[in-house]
Amino acid sequence: MASSGEKEEVRRRADIVDVVGAYVTLKRAGNVYKGLCPFHNEKTPSFQVNPDKGLWHCFGQCSEGGDVFKFVQKIENLTFPEALERLAKKTGVILSEFRPSGGPPPEPGHKERLYNAVEFATQFYEEMLTRGQAARDYLDRRGLGYDVQRAFRIGYAGDDSDALMHFLGRKGVSTDDAVEAGLVVANERGFRDKLWQRVVFPIVNVEERPIAFGGRLMESIEGRPKYLNSAETPLFSKGRTLYGLWRARKAIAATGQAMIVEGYMDVVACHQAGYENVIATLGTALTENHATLIKRYAQRVLLAFDADAAGMKAARNADEIFARIGMETRMLEMPSGEDPDSVLRDGHRDILDRAITSALRVTEFQLRKLVQRADRENASEDERLDLFRREALATIRATESVTERQRYIGIVAPLHPFYFSVNARAAEEQIQQEIEGRIPQLPYQYRPNRNGERWGENREYSKRESTRSDKPGWRNYPPRQAPSMSAPLAPPPRAIDTAERMLIRGLLDGGEEIVGIITSELVKEDLLNDGYWPLLERVRSGQDPASAMRDLEDEDPEIYSALVRLAVQGSEPMATLKGETVPLDALLIRGCIAELRARRLNQTERQLRDRANEGDLEAQRELTEFVRRRKGSGAA
Repeated sequence: MASSGEKEEVRRRADIVDVVGAYVTLKRAGNVYKGLCPFHNEKTPSFQVNPDKGLWHCFGQCSEGGDVFKFVQKIENLTFPEALERLAKKTGVILSEFRPSGGPPPEPGHKERLYNAVEFATQFYEEMLTRGQAARDYLDRRGLGYDVQRAFRIGYAGDDSDALMHFLGRKGVSTDDAVEAGLVVANERGFRDKLWQRVVFPIVNVEERPIAFGGRLMESIEGRPKYLNSAETPLFSKGRTLYGLWRARKAIAATGQAMIVEGYMDVVACHQAGYENVIATLGTALTENHATLIKRYAQRVLLAFDADAAGMKAARNADEIFARIGMETRMLEMPSGEDPDSVLRDGHRDILDRAITSALRVTEFQLRKLVQRADRENASEDERLDLFRREALATIRATESVTERQRYIGIVAPLHPFYFSVNARAAEEQIQQEIEGRIPQLPYQYRPNRNGERWGENREYSKRESTRSDKPGWRNYPPRQAPSMSAPLAPPPRAIDTAERMLIRGLLDGGEEIVGIITSELVKEDLLNDGYWPLLERVRSGQDPASAMRDLEDEDPEIYSALVRLAVQGSEPMATLKGETVPLDALLIRGCIAELRARRLNQTERQLRDRANEGDLEAQRELTEFVRRRKGSGAA
């Protein structure tokens, strides 16, 4: 087990802003950093990191908080020893449990063995690429230079399907671990490399450790899929991993925008061309876990998917998922049959730039493609109307924004027969009625007269004569509702609560004078929450406040969380009940102690009066003496 000194050394070396920043986009705000909490969905940043204290806290819904170890534990679902080990490796601290002392070091844990196995496999594939001329020629034809190959650790599995297991065996990797890590499968001759004869793309996590692989055949082979990903393992889950995120996350955070493409080649080609915010899913549809992961770094997503039926279905699914967590999604329009890799390989960077600049909301993109399809197929009026009802009506009807809905109606107007036989305005009116679930009615001025003739056929369709409602031109806003009074308003914070928080802030952040005043003048009975008393006792005995606070993490997690919340706020001025801010100085601290003491004395006096009023003679004498002493001391 690591010593307490080693733990403190890891804590000292681990830059909490750097560690948290690998998962959360942080922006400096005074002496703290703020970002969106990674542990619950939110639109307004409530997550804060205080580098001076080495602490983080969410001031929003989840109210989680702690030190750098607690963050790694929670974000990676690790035990404390596992988090300690991970941070020790990151900071270069050799823990005693891994340091040789005359004998061999202890065996690595189960997960660490799997990580080691995948790392050895990555090294094997990299080495095989240096020997595989055909694979190097293939990558050269695909326009991938040496530097980007090295950056993404691209490799080659070779033609010998048994070579990988032999290599892993020489490195001390057991067959059980190799199988569990998804590297080999058993066959009649032993254990075969799943990716043999393929160019290999390591899948790397945000800690920059390989966890799985994707392989691509250089030419079609009957009976073998072109692309093959590692199976799910204890290290790798397709629904939680995004290819390229480990390299793209800083660019995504800097631009506030991520671009999702459909394959490894697209990601690598884009990064090589300078589009460093590009990532990809791994042979699976985008999941809510993917979206939550992306939201740590960005608020906007661009989709570079194919515009065929499968691509549009994937785009709609992604749009729905991102919309649920408050993210904006747009779709790139690429030339037919092209993707970012092919466009860049042909030297048409300008096409990709224009596609990014003019990216449309997914619904708008879908509707425009629908109209283009009808035009391309030279569809009849009936076919156009049927296309609208089958593929557009439900989508537009589900759009909540009135402004968005009106724009979409304008886009699909060419699918209605009135667009050509009357005019665009009439078509939009008919579509509006159908969306609202009403039977479309021909506008009055276009209905046949007694002779069966239509008058005003060439007139501009008038807004004033709109048939949208009984009162043309009126907007049917729902009536305003009076606020419900069923639940009473929460009482305002009491001055006494503020006084206690200020004292604890002073104990954690104040200088020697402030800490001395608090430890010498405050007594346990003055506190509203006596759970804070163990902290004060430890500090009074000479222990450092930060160290004393950490000791309470296991003893009283609730108090520890409250202390972290106060500590993360740092030495910023604290707000009073009137909204003013006041600095933490000796005058304020003594005022807070007086406030708490007055509360205690008032409570004691009230209890004595209650007893005295009930005829308790002893209480009457105590009350008289208590009031005399209190007046003599000048206590409020």
